[in-house]
Amino acid sequence: MLSAQSNLEVSRMLPTHRNVKAILRRIPLFAGLMPEHLGNLVTASRSASFKRNQAVYRAGDFVDEMYFLLSGQIKLALSSTQGQEKVINVVEPGRSFGEAELFGGYSCLATAMAIMPSQLLCIAGEEIRRIMTADPQFVLRLTRLLAQRQRELENEQAARYFRTGSQRLLDHFVKLAGPSRATEGETQITLNTTKHLLASRFDMKPETLSRALRDLTEAGLIAADGGKVTLINARITHYLAHEDPVRGSLLAADRCQSRERATARRAGTATPGPRSRGGADRSFCDEINRAGRQRMLSQRMVKSW
Repeated sequence: MLSAQSNLEVSRMLPTHRNVKAILRRIPLFAGLMPEHLGNLVTASRSASFKRNQAVYRAGDFVDEMYFLLSGQIKLALSSTQGQEKVINVVEPGRSFGEAELFGGYSCLATAMAIMPSQLLCIAGEEIRRIMTADPQFVLRLTRLLAQRQRELENEQAARYFRTGSQRLLDHFVKLAGPSRATEGETQITLNTTKHLLASRFDMKPETLSRALRDLTEAGLIAADGGKVTLINARITHYLAHEDPVRGSLLAADRCQSRERATARRAGTATPGPRSRGGADRSFCDEINRAGRQRMLSQRMVKSW
């Protein structure tokens, strides 16, 4: 992967023959290649522009190129015969895609489509395979890239089953902010995708996504205004440090306690204090969460049976 700064530099460069070599040098996969191999890659590369909703390739196609996104966004999506779509990834500038199709030798399962006007650098698979036979270090870097993709897929599957929609959405926002996100103050990020696309990416319905955004807002972790999301860094840092993987999301309890306090203030009664996790002092929201976990467990048992 490229750093955020490298992504910006690459996206600003026009893929002309003169600077294709400069672009390739900024891609870690091709770092350290012999000048001869780098020159051959330049010759084997082509630039391609795609309009919004234009497909790079479709399910069922055979491809023999590796694709690097220079600017724009590309979604990788699976489609059913009934017309349903599941977005499995959104490719950002500086990332590559199409490796499985290139090296697997089988037809594409997913469709790659431009979400917005996009510029790609396409490298012929024949030249990449030729370099693989001549440069073991290149093969090692390529293997690490594919291993990283596999790890990302496994992490995503784990998050899908063991984390709530609000948690996964918060993880996504923190990832978009990058490693330079401060522990204090605020960090603003911009969502370049539609709510429908983001919901599909996280296997949610749009209304579920809206509810997850509302939960994060009520928990004081973010402030959302259209496509702009402000991360409240201190609250997020505290939340991530005290997250309980056994109990699940703390967002529901925090949100319920906030509502209880607001209700108490409106009624003029004492503000409920923190509730313990066990005994008679459990809050009503805790009991709801407990019942929900038991229901989910029973559903899994029935499905396994």
